[in-house]
Amino acid sequence: MSIIRVSTAVEADNWIDSIGLRTIETIRAIKSSECESIELFYQLKFEQTGRHPTEGHTLNFVEQLNQTWTYLCAFLACKHLFALHPNQGGFLLAPGAKAVQSLDIMSLEEGLIGAETFAAVDPKNNRKLSKDISKMKCRAEKLRYVFMLPPKYPSTSKVCSDEGVEVWSLWSDFLPNGLNK
Repeated sequence: MSIIRVSTAVEADNWIDSIGLRTIETIRAIKSSECESIELFYQLKFEQTGRHPTEGHTLNFVEQLNQTWTYLCAFLACKHLFALHPNQGGFLLAPGAKAVQSLDIMSLEEGLIGAETFAAVDPKNNRKLSKDISKMKCRAEKLRYVFMLPPKYPSTSKVCSDEGVEVWSLWSDFLPNGLNK
């Protein structure tokens, strides 16, 4: 997994579009499968029926599903950071890749902005939100954020602030009808 440099909100949108194209490829492959019942579930879990959302190599569908939402949340967060800080020179993204960089999003200007991101059915699951807030409280960046993409908060809004860490819910027009508010 590599670090992705994003210099503008338009670049973040381009990445989001690219992820969408990868999902279309995978959906077409699944639809053309002649597997039924547990065979299809086996294929989705264990065979290379999917594509990595940013790198394009094959992987199993379940991993693509998880990585897709991880990256979408990170790119949406990046876009939101450009809106909050329009003069920021850019960001380095490596969501979920703790061995690559210490945070999911880091500003190019060292020590200025840092963020953790996640997509989850409920932000309380596995204590993900509280763990990310605790992690960010200990960070030295001047501006610290946690961004989440949960159906529980179907809007883009600031959820809370905790000891200098802003927590934001993100949402987007590309999500299915009925989920947007």
